[in-house]
Amino acid sequence: MATALSLKRMAPELSVFIVDPGRRTPSVGEGLPPPAGPVLKELGLWEDFQAQGHLEAHHTRAAWGTPDLNANDYLYLGKGWGWTINRPAFDRLLWARARICADAMIGGRLTGLRQQRTGWRAIVDGQNIEARAIIDATGRAAAVGRLLGLRPVHTDRLIAVVAEATVELQGETGVTVDAAPDGWWYSAPTGPGHRVWAWLTDSDLLSGQPVGEPARWKEALRSSHAMSSLAQGAHFSNRRIVPAMTQRLTVSDETSMFLSVGDAGSCFDPASSQGIVKALRSGLFAGYALYDCLVKGDSQALRRHRAYGAAEFAAYQSQHRIHYSAETRWPDRPFWHRRNGDMQATEVNPS
Repeated sequence: MATALSLKRMAPELSVFIVDPGRRTPSVGEGLPPPAGPVLKELGLWEDFQAQGHLEAHHTRAAWGTPDLNANDYLYLGKGWGWTINRPAFDRLLWARARICADAMIGGRLTGLRQQRTGWRAIVDGQNIEARAIIDATGRAAAVGRLLGLRPVHTDRLIAVVAEATVELQGETGVTVDAAPDGWWYSAPTGPGHRVWAWLTDSDLLSGQPVGEPARWKEALRSSHAMSSLAQGAHFSNRRIVPAMTQRLTVSDETSMFLSVGDAGSCFDPASSQGIVKALRSGLFAGYALYDCLVKGDSQALRRHRAYGAAEFAAYQSQHRIHYSAETRWPDRPFWHRRNGDMQATEVNPS
């Protein structure tokens, strides 16, 4: 959606079609760091975002490399403040604005793509649509890229066991993280009286862990002092397991009028706190690239966007290694041993 918003703000004369299959699973991710503010403003979403009343977050707290919770204060670091958001409400805002800016919302599923001299022929439930450029914004599934024969490369097996809860007291308004021998805990408020919890571990390590069994969720939560204190009086629901592994989609044909944005292009570890803002920024910059290419005739614009994505991912991998290497309490446990080794270009089977 961010690409459509970005492009139409700069080039309203261009036609933008959004293919909507109509089936969306609830998104996970509640933290917006301070850099999200300028991106939301550039996309024209700032006022509507503020009107939704998301909770301001002035810091994050983490017991990482130490049993003690330490606060990372945004204001002290000169970053302003972030937000812990009501994700369903935020996603509804994005879709509502996308519907307004798009020239057409096409219901159906993209079933085929054929590259032509002037761009693409897309097949949506048997209907042919001509397009000069195609954007994959299908999230982690990278469905459009897969139609082109591309496959995301995974560098780990990270999953998240997620549960929502109503709580008696709001308590801490920022994100709280607590490292443990076989993974790490995450919790954030999602609105008055509501929080979300997640246990992050590798898919092959989940079997045998108490958190992997619904009946033993609270037992597992009590193993973390930071999490159990936030969960007092909590009533859990909607427990589910979602993928959280690092992945990247590499486009082999540098000349094609195709871009992958957001999680379709790359997925970062949730510990980076960049998921939502990265997706918005990626879409915003894709809009810039398409404008330069389609309106200004810059033949290198899409190549530069792909190069930016590759550089961003390389920088993320470097920071990822630094972040995980700060936790040294369990060097022989598989979860931490894997992350403190070489992650450069290792492809793994996430299952």
